[in-house]
Amino acid sequence: MTKKRFAELFLKEAKKNGATITKKGNIKCPNGKNISIKKLEAIFGLEGKKCVSAQSKILKQSGIQPCCFIHFRYIGEIVLKKY
Repeated sequence: MTKKRFAELFLKEAKKNGATITKKGNIKCPNGKNISIKKLEAIFGLEGKKCVSAQSKILKQSGIQPCCFIHFRYIGEIVLKKY
């Protein structure tokens, strides 16, 4: 799976699971922060399929905020199991 494909599938699954999508196409986390397509591509590019279990430090380096970690891991697990 490419990082672009991961990001597309992540967005699709986030919508299915009731996530709010901003006008810019970002996924709004429950705590108000956003996960962008670029952030998703960055973390998948660094960690591949292990991205959902990446250390907090790696997620932060990819631009994902700590308040979004649980949301990211939950949707990421769904994507990796389904596809």
